[in-house]
Amino acid sequence: MWSSLVQPGYLGTLFSHGLTDWFHFNLQEEIGLLSGADWKLTFGVGVWMLWSWRNNSVFNGNFSKPAAPEFLVCHLRRLFVTANNITAHERPPLSAPKCWLPPPSDWVKINVDGAVSQTANLAGCGGVARDSHGLWLFGFFAAIGNCTPLDSEEWAMLKGLQLAWNRGFRNVICESDSKLLVDLLNGGLSNGSQSIVVLQIQQLMRYDWSLQLIHICREQNLVADCLAKDGLSNSSIYDLCPTHLKTLVLKDCMGIIPPTFTS
Repeated sequence: MWSSLVQPGYLGTLFSHGLTDWFHFNLQEEIGLLSGADWKLTFGVGVWMLWSWRNNSVFNGNFSKPAAPEFLVCHLRRLFVTANNITAHERPPLSAPKCWLPPPSDWVKINVDGAVSQTANLAGCGGVARDSHGLWLFGFFAAIGNCTPLDSEEWAMLKGLQLAWNRGFRNVICESDSKLLVDLLNGGLSNGSQSIVVLQIQQLMRYDWSLQLIHICREQNLVADCLAKDGLSNSSIYDLCPTHLKTLVLKDCMGIIPPTFTS
């Protein structure tokens, strides 16, 4: 767990202290992997959760250790920050950028996006599904040849919804940063001449499940954006969070906006 949350250059030092010095070190240094997050709080939450899991492991015979504890630490840290802001009556400025928000309990959130390379005449799509703790459920990216930006957004949503249905998820929120597509599918735009892909999405929408299609801003869709760009030249499905996206997914889980989106 610590190796997923601490900057690699500090790992040797982290595990070389005695207990007292270890606490002093973690409460004085900013060694967290995620920039913009107060390490003291992340460290405190991590210690508490490890202690809780250890007790459950000893006294609860049915307890299973979490497969991705770093995501649960980031999720609980986010809840502490949110609760503290509410208690202190703090509210972010209206112009503040938004971060990715986890779905309600028992729901799955799928973020989808398309990408087009005008120079290479290539398009790709991608998406990621996560639960209410921000845990990775599946991700995908696919090369779809030469098409328009809207076409790539449509393909992303179609593939994401197909995967969600085929994997048995029945309470699903699907988010896209294409307002045009979301408005079209939610009935906000005139039908006009619809593509085959849109018709397939509309057929999926009639299935027996709870499905919400929501428009979001780019800041809330960064993981899907990266996957869509991976799809410019390849296709794959990730059942586990890939290494090159883990930091970004953890930032989403913690509610941190990357610096490029904070101005």
